[in-house]
Amino acid sequence: MGKNANIFKSQGYKVSISQSFKGPGRSTIIRIEGSNINMIQIHLGGGRHVLPYIKISSDKGIIKVVGGSRASYKGKSAEERANFYWVED
Repeated sequence: MGKNANIFKSQGYKVSISQSFKGPGRSTIIRIEGSNINMIQIHLGGGRHVLPYIKISSDKGIIKVVGGSRASYKGKSAEERANFYWVED
């Protein structure tokens, strides 16, 4: 996960890395201060959603890239405030 943060650090942004405290805490959160990209959340799969995903939060909204198909995702994508992209659809 640190490699992802280094891209932003090398450009002069202040970056912090933490584990999620929601649910079982299976995701890593990278927070970026001063960038249009505020947060990157990396979830390796399992838990409530089952599939792995990367969520990118920015000033313009949220993008969630899910490693699998819409049919296999166990969340309620219609209720989440994100633009979804499915790797297998």
